[in-house]
Amino acid sequence: MADDDSYEIMPHHEIAELKRQLEELKSKASDSDSQKLINSMNALAKQLSELITVFRNAAEEMKTEEKDEHFVAKKMEPLLDRMDAIVDQNKTIAEGMVAVADIIKEHVGQEAEKKLSHFSKPKSEFGPHFEPPKPDFSGLSHEYNPTKQQRPPESIQFPPPRPMQPPMGTRQMHPSHNMPPQRPMQQPRGMMPPPGPMPPSPSGLPPMPDLDMDLPGEKKGGLFGRFKK
Repeated sequence: MADDDSYEIMPHHEIAELKRQLEELKSKASDSDSQKLINSMNALAKQLSELITVFRNAAEEMKTEEKDEHFVAKKMEPLLDRMDAIVDQNKTIAEGMVAVADIIKEHVGQEAEKKLSHFSKPKSEFGPHFEPPKPDFSGLSHEYNPTKQQRPPESIQFPPPRPMQPPMGTRQMHPSHNMPPQRPMQQPRGMMPPPGPMPPSPSGLPPMPDLDMDLPGEKKGGLFGRFKK
């Protein structure tokens, strides 16, 4: 027991220093610094409560928005169904238009093929190397030859003029029986020449003869030449 109750002898000034430090610690516990710490802790708690309130309000707003979205979705369901029906109808109409266009195209193609076959039918009947017969001009008159140059135009012969009637009261002169026959008047120089001979008709007839039937050896003269004789 003597060992347990043994004490160590210490100097008095050390014990006094320890007491002083304990008093300082007690005084610091009730100082303004601790009050500041307490105030800061209270402010932090208040801010945390405000933050919690903000989160609570946000959650309530989200719930309200979800309710609104659900309500809008219910309202939009009929409209979406109508839109789907319209899309299906448009698809059906488009398919029908494409089918009609294909039918019309096939019909037009068949009509075109029928027309082409109708136009090409005579050729197919006679064969691919069929040639139409050429016209035969061997029966025409040998006088007409289109390759040869036509003869120059001849002078136009006018019909014989009528005898002049003498004035009233004068004696009419009768021509003598010895006078030569009256000849038609010739065309004066500078007049337009008559057209050339007509080409032969396709029937093979010869061209018409010219009207110039002058006989050789006859003396040409007019009406005044007769009276001079």
